[in-house]
Amino acid sequence: LTGKWLALKMALFGLVPLPTLEIGEAMHRLRPALDELSEASQPIPAKISRAIDIASVASLILYALLIAAAFIGATKPI
Repeated sequence: LTGKWLALKMALFGLVPLPTLEIGEAMHRLRPALDELSEASQPIPAKISRAIDIASVASLILYALLIAAAFIGATKPI
């Protein structure tokens, strides 16, 4: 196998589980908060907003890693 591009692509794919785990953790925290919200008609609690924010950022990081790895694999820039 040739070039540094492959090592970089493999490293990026190796990082993919990290945001995936963060999304799972945020959703795990979100479930009890949604249960709490469904019991009472109140504004969205801060812990729900925080879990959604964390999952959203982790999702964007996941997409960025996958796009970067695909780009490096396709163009082999280094």
